[in-house]
Amino acid sequence: MFLSIGFRNASRFLWSPTVHVGYSVLGTGPRQGESLSSGRGLPDLWMAPGKSFEVPLILEMPAEPGEYRVMIDLVHEGVDWFHDRGGKPLEYTVTVR
Repeated sequence: MFLSIGFRNASRFLWSPTVHVGYSVLGTGPRQGESLSSGRGLPDLWMAPGKSFEVPLILEMPAEPGEYRVMIDLVHEGVDWFHDRGGKPLEYTVTVR
């Protein structure tokens, strides 16, 4: 699945090129919360406060039919996911047929 994800640096801090768009495909039902695949979109840019960027992201979905939860968030590599610091990730459900 191909997505184009846009983000804006709403903070007062300069983001380094190690801030990436990341995603996780999580199981539902008996596999709830289990990470089944993940990946990154790499803007590799210094992002000044107030600046926006768009990143292409190719999501690898499981081959097994069913419903999955997709979470997209920013990650400062080697530091933390933004949602672990109070940010709100984009989350939605995808049905694989």
